[in-house]
Amino acid sequence: MGVALPPTVKLQEDISALEAATPTPVTITSGHLEEKIQEIAGYDRKTAEKCVHALLESYVEEETDVEILESLFYLGLGQPKLAERFEVSIPEIGRDLAAGLERDGEIGKAIAVLQKLSDSYPENRALEREVAAVMRRHGLTSELVDRYLDRAKDLLEKGRTMEAIPWLQEILLIDRSRRDVARLIRDLRYQDVESAARSKRRWRLSALALLVSAAASVLILRELKIYQAYGELPARSNGVLGPMRERLYELEDFAEENPIWHRSFFIRTEMADLRAEVGRLELAAAEQETQATQLARQRLMQAQTARERGLAYAEAGDFETALARFKDALAWSDPDWTEREQIANDIAAITEWLEGQKQ
Repeated sequence: MGVALPPTVKLQEDISALEAATPTPVTITSGHLEEKIQEIAGYDRKTAEKCVHALLESYVEEETDVEILESLFYLGLGQPKLAERFEVSIPEIGRDLAAGLERDGEIGKAIAVLQKLSDSYPENRALEREVAAVMRRHGLTSELVDRYLDRAKDLLEKGRTMEAIPWLQEILLIDRSRRDVARLIRDLRYQDVESAARSKRRWRLSALALLVSAAASVLILRELKIYQAYGELPARSNGVLGPMRERLYELEDFAEENPIWHRSFFIRTEMADLRAEVGRLELAAAEQETQATQLARQRLMQAQTARERGLAYAEAGDFETALARFKDALAWSDPDWTEREQIANDIAAITEWLEGQKQ
């Protein structure tokens, strides 16, 4: 039987080690923050002024408690004109508030405050660096990657390619194994260079097209063959990554083999468009992969927790509950989990022992 029925020192040490290795989850919530700001935005002028006067009387730099800082922060964002009139520095208040919340162990709330600051003052890049510093400090690198992916995706959807690239580069600084992000950066840069040179190439290719049109029948026959080859290229399937990537690769080979053609400009334009679209789809696929990885990690943690509880109940002599927990661990675990075979053996042994007790 895999589980030793009497308690053992080694088993207790294993459980303690697993508990110590399990991080405390941090939840970043901004809903309450937004609701409070919206509520204060609805204050009438006199009420808001009274609140500011009362809070400023209690505000002392580096000594103010978190509650006063929090109230000033909400007031400043909800009533920005009033904050400006009383010379209340919202970034300074927000930084002090986040630092106080972090000291008090309210990590998720501290991050939400800094994120709201960064979103409200995008020109102040130091605020985004502070968001990253806090998230790194508390091991929230995957959430930080998600934040940067969202920023890049939003900018790409607005056509602001060169502004999206720095956010993608930040992801590489966190995780250098993200080849998909590195490839996307390369393609976006190529697209920008291609766009900058497009006007010059347009006139050059137009002149070439005129020369081709005036050529002899041999050249006309060549054009017809090229056009036929172009028509045999894989069809474009918008929104489907595989077919779009295949057409892009085929177009690149086609353009390299036929650099002089009267439709070369349109080929280059389509390739640039395909690169941007493939980049967006790869970014979406990367987001799905990140979510799948996070889900797998959560399932593993739940399986490990169920196993630990099963071991604890087995040591305490409660084998029916231990059996249930071991079954939970199997349900949450992946087929390749290293503990799966041992847990299956433990389930069989406990089941056999319980049946023996009923006889």
